[in-house]
Amino acid sequence: VIILFLLLLIFVLFSNEINVVNLYTFDFANIFLPFGVVLFALLSFTSIPEMEMILKGNSKFTIFIFILFFYFSYPNIIFMKKWC
Repeated sequence: VIILFLLLLIFVLFSNEINVVNLYTFDFANIFLPFGVVLFALLSFTSIPEMEMILKGNSKFTIFIFILFFYFSYPNIIFMKKWC
């Protein structure tokens, strides 16, 4: 329910950015092109409880994972701020 709410919120916030001209070139040959990306994103939901079980008792490993996450995420955030 939360995910659907977030998707609806994103749609409402960015609905003024939709350009209908881009939809005229829709090609049915590429209709399943984003299927792999969406499926890969949805598969991560099962890993969240498993990671919680793994990281529950090991605080040093948890800190290491967070540092590693921010190490790889920070350049992406800087890149997005630069281009937006």
